[in-house]
Amino acid sequence: MRRLTTMRFSVATLFLLLIIAVVLQNIASATAAASLTIGSNYSLVSSKRISSTVYEYVYRAQLTNSGAAANNVAATLTSTPQGVTIVDGALSFGNVAAGAVVSSSDTFTVRHDRQYPFNANALAWSTTFDPTFAISGYVTTAQGVTVTVYGPQTKSTVTDAGGVFSLEGLLPGQYTVSPMQPGSVFTPVRQTVTLINQDITGLVFVPQVPEETLSDEDIERIAATPSIFIPEDQVILPNGISLRDYLLMRGITITPGNSAIASASTHRSIQLGRAIAQSTLPPTADPQQKKNDVIAAMLAQARLYACGKDNPPCTTWDHDAEKDEQGNDLPNKPAQKGLTYVYGGKDHTVRTLPTDNCTEMTYGLDCSGFIHHVAKSVGIGVIEGGVSKQRPPEAWAIPSAWQLEMKSITVTDGSNIETGDILVWPSHIGIAQRSDNFISSAGAPNRCATNINGSSGPKSYQIKGFSGPNPTSILRLVVKTPPPPAHGGTCGGGFCPLDYPFCSSFSRWWGDGSVYWMCLNSQKNFGVYPSPN
Repeated sequence: MRRLTTMRFSVATLFLLLIIAVVLQNIASATAAASLTIGSNYSLVSSKRISSTVYEYVYRAQLTNSGAAANNVAATLTSTPQGVTIVDGALSFGNVAAGAVVSSSDTFTVRHDRQYPFNANALAWSTTFDPTFAISGYVTTAQGVTVTVYGPQTKSTVTDAGGVFSLEGLLPGQYTVSPMQPGSVFTPVRQTVTLINQDITGLVFVPQVPEETLSDEDIERIAATPSIFIPEDQVILPNGISLRDYLLMRGITITPGNSAIASASTHRSIQLGRAIAQSTLPPTADPQQKKNDVIAAMLAQARLYACGKDNPPCTTWDHDAEKDEQGNDLPNKPAQKGLTYVYGGKDHTVRTLPTDNCTEMTYGLDCSGFIHHVAKSVGIGVIEGGVSKQRPPEAWAIPSAWQLEMKSITVTDGSNIETGDILVWPSHIGIAQRSDNFISSAGAPNRCATNINGSSGPKSYQIKGFSGPNPTSILRLVVKTPPPPAHGGTCGGGFCPLDYPFCSSFSRWWGDGSVYWMCLNSQKNFGVYPSPN
């Protein structure tokens, strides 16, 4: 029965994939070339007499596109009936949508000798247009998602009942494809493709629900909370060393930019560019040392992201407003001081359209995106999942060679919070700088102006009263508990260590009531070990 169940599941999965493949194939086959014709229903603009029988006529033509969209359409009058000569036979129609009927933006001129009949159907035209292509794909189980492409052209469409989208009439070039729907984020957030000489098909996006659900009351309180800058020498790591001294002592560097270290008695001067931050961790085989390195580097990265709000005049993440062709500020791409809060934001290196009703595109992150980047900068991956699921320890992908793991710690009164702990509320997440302070990116959906200005985005917050009295859970990086030593054979019930593979023929009760075995090595040295039974 198990084999049959597995087979049914596999067939169902293959059937679903087949359906998606057929849908995407249908999208690809539906893309057709433009089919352009100029009819005989010309509109007379003007006329004048040239001689006793010759008149000059200026006409506007009408073009029908019964195929796919075409860009930069032009037409040339190539031949005429007897008695008709061409004076100016060039026309422009611009971009013509699929199925559209458009009039020319300019006119053509002919001269007609009235000794001969005029047959408009005998005018012959040739048409040209720039080659265009299509980008198509599928948003799983999602109808009504707006999909936009940005590149040489910007176009949008909405997915149909099956989640299918197709954008046609695109000029060659590189495009970024981005889905958007209020209340959702997508994996991947965007995809970049290049149109050269064929359509792009088969793009797939998977919707997810954003994780931040702070109440309006929380947001008002957070927005009014001033950021508290804590100098590096006042951030004390669990090993008792200040963050400043530890970074200097271990030579941990932060990129982008340069870390200029004058001496251990002075603060570090950091000049940073706009890129994903990364840490260079020194090599070590000691798990405890690695733990200290990782915690210090994660905190340094978190402070880097928050520097525009916590420590002005840090301008690392400042951006000017983008301009239109006339040099005016684009209202949907405003200037910003420091990183902003972007609902659903997972990438701070590009302007991101929030997944709520806000139209402003800024450089920023939401709280989970912030923590993901802090972890990623030191080589730790975080499996996608809601903050409401408490970010379980198994969701953190830590390199096995480090011998480290995330451990869930029970929250008492908040006094057991350590520097470097990941703090989790039902709808929020951040990293502790001290037992009373943490760094996160806070904001709320549909609070467009608040999310862009200086009160929101990555900065430090007091833990007390942030969203309830204390976090609901703590995740702490710890050294893995080493497994018990390997045991040899069946001696002592299989409990004697490999380097003590022999055992005596007796067992005894010890003072605590447990059974112990006497295990011996080849030199007859012995040790006493508790029995597992």
